[in-house]
Formats: sequence, structure tokens, C-alpha cells
Amino acid sequence: MGKKIPMWQCLIVIIAMLAFLLWEIVICQDEEGHLALICAAIVAAIVAVANGWKWNYLEQGIITAISRSMQAMLILMMVGLLIGSWIPGGIVDCTGIMATFAGVLLKVARGTRGGLVFMTIFSCIFVNAVCCDQYLAIILPGRMYKEAFEDMRLKPKNLSRCLEDAGTITSQFFPWNTCGATMKSFLGVDQWGKNGYGPYAILNWFNPIVSIIYGFTGISMEKMTEEEYQKVLKEREEEKKAALEALGA
Repeated sequence: MGKKIPMWQCLIVIIAMLAFLLWEIVICQDEEGHLALICAAIVAAIVAVANGWKWNYLEQGIITAISRSMQAMLILMMVGLLIGSWIPGGIVDCTGIMATFAGVLLKVARGTRGGLVFMTIFSCIFVNAVCCDQYLAIILPGRMYKEAFEDMRLKPKNLSRCLEDAGTITSQFFPWNTCGATMKSFLGVDQWGKNGYGPYAILNWFNPIVSIIYGFTGISMEKMTEEEYQKVLKEREEEKKAALEALGA
């Protein structure tokens, strides 16, 4: 280990870092400041070596600092993955692709309550696998089947439960989904294979099955009154009118 670094030399490192940042951001018009921080790190290393600190010790300190920041870096990576998954999700929604997809599935459901619940569960799992994001697995199927649930006189909480039973708790099964990737990165446990947690996540795969059974049997599937349904139709017309006015503007 080297000797204690004097205060004036510590100030040199700080002043050098501020000078490099000022040069890169103000003069070079580069707002990221990566090069300035690298140059400041070089100055700090020179000061440390000049005071008798060995490079091996400095290298160990760099590795320790990076390892401490890895969790924050992984969080930023997850945020990037999340934003990246929202982009195609927004495209398939606004272009009507999801509406077409929902129309086909509703035909398969044949207008039955059980078929509607089954297709909602299937769509949530499908979006989790394809769009790689839990939020999209809730939002997109929710928008796809909202009116179908209403027209079947089913209260909104029935759709909400289906979205939770399949959209929320099945995202962890897919390693490429944001939830699955986060769990695999932070916990170091695979979803499937030897020592994978997938087969033991009983709640996650049992809930969708129970939800489908409820759909076909009608257990806990509460219906709207005629007054509530008419209110929903009125709100739907107002939303369409507002959307047309926004397009016209």
C-alpha cells in the first residue's frame, strides 16, 4: 500500500475532472461526458501511483467498484429492454393488428363466456412470450377484450382477474421476458432445466387453469345490471366521439 495522498493532490483530481467535463460538454458539445470521466480516472491513477500505490491494488479497487454498481447497471438494462418491448407493442396496437387478432380469437370463442375467458388467458400468455413484457400482456389483451366482456354483461373485475391470472404471473416463465430476465439476472436461477423454478411455481401455472374453470362454470363471474350496461354503452360512445374530434383536430 502507498502513503496517504495530500489534500492538494486530491484537489488536483477533482479540478481535473471538472475541467475535462467542462471541455467535453461546453466546448466539444458532447453531453455524455464519457471521455472526460476516463481522463479524470487516468489523472487519479497517476496521482495514486506517484504516491506509492501499486497498480494491482488500484485494479482491485476498480473491480470492486464495478461489482457494486452491477445491480444498478442491470436495472438500466432492464429498463432499456422494457422500453424496447413497448415500441413493437404500440405499433401492433395502433395499426389494428391486435384488433384483427382479437376478432379471429373471438370467433373461435363462439360467443361463450368460457371461450372468452380462455382466449383472454391464451392472449396474455401469448403476448408475454412474443412482446417480452408483463405490462403489455396486461394492457393489450385488456384493450382487445374489454368490449367483449362488456357486451357479455360481465363486470370489469372479471376481465381484471383474467389479466392478473395470466398476464401478471406467467411472465416469469419466459427467460426473454423482462420479468424472467430480471429474476434470472438477480437471483441466478433458471426458469427451466435442472434446478429451474418453473415446475415449482405452482401458483403461476395453476391460477390460469382455475380462471378458465371459473369462466366455463360461471363461479364468481359477476354480471352487470341493465342500468350499468347502458352506462357503459354511453361512455363508449363518448370515447368514440372524443377520439373522432381528436383526429379531426
